[in-house]
Amino acid sequence: TISICVTLTSISLIFIPIIIVLITDPRCMYYYFYPPKQVTSHLFFEQCSRESSTLGCVEYTTNSVESSYQPKFRYQEGQCVSAVLSTYAPVFLAFILISAPASAALDLVLVPIIAPWCYRHKDQNII
Repeated sequence: TISICVTLTSISLIFIPIIIVLITDPRCMYYYFYPPKQVTSHLFFEQCSRESSTLGCVEYTTNSVESSYQPKFRYQEGQCVSAVLSTYAPVFLAFILISAPASAALDLVLVPIIAPWCYRHKDQNII
């Protein structure tokens, strides 16, 4: 039963939060599951529409060109490791800092209450 508890604790405290960071952080796999929108850009430029042999260009028109592309997913392991560490490490550290004193406080409160009861009822086989 201890191995089951250790396994479930490992899954719930380590693996599930890391997987959530991997899926939801844009520095990791977010764009693999939710592809970004197509990017469209317009380029405006002036072009000579009427030339004079003596004066050069005397009239310009503004033209535009549209360019678009679909960004591809690219996994960047350095950024993803950074995302996991910067997101998950503070949560894990806070959990440890809260759970360790809480566990010690429970021991300080419950042991003095339960120990005398256990000692008084040791021969009754109800434990």
